[in-house]
Amino acid sequence: MSEAITVLVNAVNETILAQVETASTVIGTLGEVPFQNVDTPSEVWHEANAAVTAYKLLNMAAAPKSGRFAVTDYEMDANALGLP
Repeated sequence: MSEAITVLVNAVNETILAQVETASTVIGTLGEVPFQNVDTPSEVWHEANAAVTAYKLLNMAAAPKSGRFAVTDYEMDANALGLP
């Protein structure tokens, strides 16, 4: 069973990562974990700026407000939970 689940998870990951190449707008730096607490919070990918900028760009692109979601990893999730 675990092998079948692994295959499914890998397929989902590949599908999501393939969308990066077709995205019209991207924020942040590849390989950098968002929501980091840094000395220069003006950077778009740090602290709460990552979520605020993503929300703004989605609105500017007239993306539907329903059905929005984010895909996170353990580090990004922990950083977001640590925001004031």
